[in-house]
Amino acid sequence: MNKSLKTTFSVLTSTSNVNAIAVMNTALDSQDDQSRQFAIEGLILRGSSRGQIELIRRLDSLSAEERAMLREHSRRLQHALKQGLINGDPNLQKQSLEAIRIVEQFDLMPTLHKLANDKDFTLADECGEVLSELVNRLYEHTHPDTDHSTAAHVRGAPELRLNILTEMDVACSDFEHLRMPEKTVEFVLALGDPDNFAVKKVLVHGSTECRKLAVELFETSTHPGVMQLVIDSMNQNYPLPRAIETLQNRRDPEFICHLLRAFPSRLSSMQQKNFRQIESVSWLNPDDLLSGVVPAGLQPNLLTFLSATGLSNDDKVRIQEWIVRHGSPEGRLAAADVLAKMDESTVQDIVFDGLASGDADIQAWATGQLREQHLPAAFSLLIDRLDSPLDEVRDAARESLKDFNLEKMLSLYDHLDAKTCEKAGALMLKIEPNCAEKLIEELNGPIRRRRINAARAAQSMGIQKIVAGAIRSMLNDEETLVRRTAAEILATVPAPETLEALEHLKDDESARVREEAERSIEAIKQQVAEAASI
Repeated sequence: MNKSLKTTFSVLTSTSNVNAIAVMNTALDSQDDQSRQFAIEGLILRGSSRGQIELIRRLDSLSAEERAMLREHSRRLQHALKQGLINGDPNLQKQSLEAIRIVEQFDLMPTLHKLANDKDFTLADECGEVLSELVNRLYEHTHPDTDHSTAAHVRGAPELRLNILTEMDVACSDFEHLRMPEKTVEFVLALGDPDNFAVKKVLVHGSTECRKLAVELFETSTHPGVMQLVIDSMNQNYPLPRAIETLQNRRDPEFICHLLRAFPSRLSSMQQKNFRQIESVSWLNPDDLLSGVVPAGLQPNLLTFLSATGLSNDDKVRIQEWIVRHGSPEGRLAAADVLAKMDESTVQDIVFDGLASGDADIQAWATGQLREQHLPAAFSLLIDRLDSPLDEVRDAARESLKDFNLEKMLSLYDHLDAKTCEKAGALMLKIEPNCAEKLIEELNGPIRRRRINAARAAQSMGIQKIVAGAIRSMLNDEETLVRRTAAEILATVPAPETLEALEHLKDDESARVREEAERSIEAIKQQVAEAASI
């Protein structure tokens, strides 16, 4: 950075000499980026409207970085922007209006509203468009959970909202002379809350035409602020006029999705009382649901909303049953409780239809219901799904069979016949993918009885070859019984490394261990010879 240049502009910024502004205005047209940026910063910080207006005139020529400097100091530009918009020549007015939009000069929203409703102002329509954009941005800034929110902090946002709502409240007192009545009322409903004076003006205390327009917007506007106001109104002792009717009658996808997305997971007592007054919902029928009016991810929210309403129990069960039959995996899972209210054949049909679905998630849901609903042949069907090509289905089958695990087999294997035990071992490997690792931990554990039990269980289940390394390690155990057990089991693991490990036991201090090692070595050699002769 050029220090002398920075010092020069620092002096120009702080000096009381009015000629400094002219110098910096000249620097705005410099080809040197640093000089131009120092000039922009200096004119902003000096606070002189004359210098700032020259900066606004050059808005089109400013780089993205230079425009960012304007946004950073937007409040310092407020007076110059207002002056340029109201009193400037046509070009300056257009540049001022564009700058207001770019820097998000929310403080000038009341001014924009007045000018947008001024029939004699040349840029009235343009002011209305910029105001509409700023209303949307202010709503997003103050509602960081909205879909397209920048979630940026706006200093003094509540005051900004109050200022524009105050201007609109005054304007609505002369409703018949408004140039853009529909936009004005929509702005009020979008930025206000149920207790706001301006909201009550347009919905309750305004002229007949004003109230009629507000109710119409309640029923048609897709602005998220308006739709949210309908929902927020249900937390009042007396909801806003037509709020309940709107919830019952609106059927546009935008409103339905907003309602379900924003519906509270926990209702206050006031909300519970008000939502119970909803005795019908126009879009809550199978035909609408089949057309995809409720996205898959919002079907659990639909059930929450449905439960809160005053619809009849028959209607609620009918919608729940539809979701269980045709809904998304998330919706089916949330509605699973309704299966308990259905007869066995209906439940069986629903689950089997799910098993045959082409959607992996729905297949997985149906797989999870096999044991849950005590369906016939559930165990064998689950076993079949352990070999499914779909990860989701295999995971669901494992989850349903998770109680059939290594721990259980270690306690049961010696009560089962050999064939059943081997089948159980193969099955357990599918249910519990880390079964071998857990078995190795048991084989390496500190308790002799458990090490021996794990080794014999591995042999009985026919999976001793998978954990052969850990069993061979037991040949070095300090406990005689452990070494002898390992030597006995390794007779069924014919491999060069097994023979090598057993050879070391020929010199074991225990005669019984030596004898067992000899028998296993002979057994392995015989198996190898038989295999070679085939």
